[in-house]
Amino acid sequence: MRASCRLLLFALSIAMCAPAHAADRIFRNSFENPVDCVVTPNDPECPTFTIATPEATIPPGVVTSTCYYFRAPNTSTAGLSRLEATLNGGTAYIVLWATFAANGSGALAEREPPGTFSSAGCGDADSNGTTARRVWQAHRTGEALEPPANDGTGRPVAIEWLAGQPLFIQIVAPNVTDQPINASAAIGAQALPVATLYTRTDTFFTFNGNINIAAMSSGSATQACDVPAGVKFWHFTTHTHGFATSATLSTFPSLQTLVVTSDWENPAIQEFPVAPFFDFAGEKLRYSCNYTNNGTTPVQTGSDELNDENCVAISYFFPATKPRLCFNSILIP
Repeated sequence: MRASCRLLLFALSIAMCAPAHAADRIFRNSFENPVDCVVTPNDPECPTFTIATPEATIPPGVVTSTCYYFRAPNTSTAGLSRLEATLNGGTAYIVLWATFAANGSGALAEREPPGTFSSAGCGDADSNGTTARRVWQAHRTGEALEPPANDGTGRPVAIEWLAGQPLFIQIVAPNVTDQPINASAAIGAQALPVATLYTRTDTFFTFNGNINIAAMSSGSATQACDVPAGVKFWHFTTHTHGFATSATLSTFPSLQTLVVTSDWENPAIQEFPVAPFFDFAGEKLRYSCNYTNNGTTPVQTGSDELNDENCVAISYFFPATKPRLCFNSILIP
């Protein structure tokens, strides 16, 4: 059992291998603790894995998302230092979600058994007694999320996954053709060595529920949110659908521009990866989207990729104890 492997491929089954090293450590459904990962992060023994979805066949005209459910393979709390996406076939983008009990207790809860690949309950709405929080979203193969290596005090910043965290990958592949299309995806993850002290980062997510663009017209949707106090931001991006002509994140009231997206299929990303990062210094996060509706019916907030719209800011902050949500202009406790 000395076959060297860098990535573990999980699909409907788990592949196992042991790295070539004087002291064998067997990767079994978990991250290991090689002591040299900080110095040599590409060493085959570093705690990495890849989760790969099966292939979904999307019929013509269908906009339903498909989700692949799994559990994080770490057997103790892990700090992730990198996520990277691979999008195949007609996949437009993917969202990685973590699920918890819908009662607000923070307890881990599975929406579907690991290995399930289904459109039922797929998305952010509560389902099967669970609520989902967005971990990451990617629109391109090779797109990566890599938290700062130093929080300003010498500690790395990391995305925290609890042992056996239930997760799912949502594949969004709207089929606007008259033929079936195939779609699949994979996410590669790398964790810090076990027992590494890190500063947790999480998402600050805003959502505008009041979008209403009349038929055959243009319009906009704008809100501003308070941000958590005493934190630093290091990553900003946007999310809209196909009616959007632009999306802008800025401070408020000073209107310092943070990021502008002009192509909804390729959202712009702005990062502040080193100290002093970005501090709102008492100002709000303003998120504003412009739309053109050439259709014969109004466009409103919704999850239908072809007929509804979103105006969303996705950002990451630290230190964090949980993800935060702002709905319209109200910061949810």
